[in-house]
Amino acid sequence: MLALLATFRDIALCRRGPEDLPVSRALLVAMLLLYVALNFVQALLSGWTVAGVTPLVLVEILMLLAWVWVLLAFFGKRPRYLQTMSAVLGIAILLTLLDIVLLLLDSAMGVPEAVANAWSVIRLFVMVLLVGRVLMIAIEGGMLTGFAFTMMMILSIIYVGQLFTPGIG
Repeated sequence: MLALLATFRDIALCRRGPEDLPVSRALLVAMLLLYVALNFVQALLSGWTVAGVTPLVLVEILMLLAWVWVLLAFFGKRPRYLQTMSAVLGIAILLTLLDIVLLLLDSAMGVPEAVANAWSVIRLFVMVLLVGRVLMIAIEGGMLTGFAFTMMMILSIIYVGQLFTPGIG
């Protein structure tokens, strides 16, 4: 288990890639469940209700799974799906954990709104860089392709999520 956590850390630090993860449906399911659970914790700390955020989390997960599958299928790399999705979710989990820590700090000390806004921009930038790198490695393509596809995924997920949850966002 510690070796797996070290692998996710190394992927986030650009020392390793998705190919260093095991090809495992169980790992992907575990990552999905952990990501969903952390999203609900994050939502509760942000003042949202579980019922209010559930459609957003479901839309995000389904679209993320579909987008990565489509990208890999387009480039003829579908056998890499389990590893790539696990790596993408690992990065998302690490960033969500950072979000939760910042939310806890905010509730304890009152972080200025400018810091929270800056973190949102930094988080998006880091997400695009790290997920874009994972996708670039998975498709054996260029960095720009990975970054562009990541931005397209994120923006489409935000857009569709807002259609399902107009009170959030």
